[in-house]
Amino acid sequence: NTRLGEDITLEELRSEYDAVFLGIGATLGRGLDIEGGDADGVLKAIEFLINMNRGFEVDVGERVLVVGGGDVAMDAARTALRASEYGGGDYRPAMSDALDVARTAARAGARHITVMSLEDRDEMPAHEFEIDEAEKEGISFVPRRGPRRIAVQGGSVVGVDTVGVTSVFDENGRFAPTFDEADTKRLEADTVI
Repeated sequence: NTRLGEDITLEELRSEYDAVFLGIGATLGRGLDIEGGDADGVLKAIEFLINMNRGFEVDVGERVLVVGGGDVAMDAARTALRASEYGGGDYRPAMSDALDVARTAARAGARHITVMSLEDRDEMPAHEFEIDEAEKEGISFVPRRGPRRIAVQGGSVVGVDTVGVTSVFDENGRFAPTFDEADTKRLEADTVI
């Protein structure tokens, strides 16, 4: 319950401690730099989570596609599920305890939440328990697919055109995805996060 800049200054911390670590988290989301990435129904994960945390109603429709394989993607998918259960603005997760709330809530909504990742399950950067909990809640996974464009009709999202992933890492273990351009598929969605 100490506010930096109000209750204590950074200079006071620096003078009192040998090292100071500020872990404020990501405050800006990353969008999809692909065709249709600015359409109605495309949300950045961090912005979606912040809006839900503040109690704003976010209508995600019946089908939500979350792009990514990390912890933020798992948080977004599980929060979208909670939003469907509690009616949008009625659900107010605290960012710090969103995972605990998600684990204890029973699925009651009719929404279909899918996580699409470049990686196979065993390659995903998300923590194993996050993936396990999401699977237990009925969130489905589509591994080894990458987004090519957001399919838009009348200005709104209707799906994501995807391409198959042949590999995610190069021979040195660096992130360098390669794709099979002949392996295309559309995943339907009302919202893309």
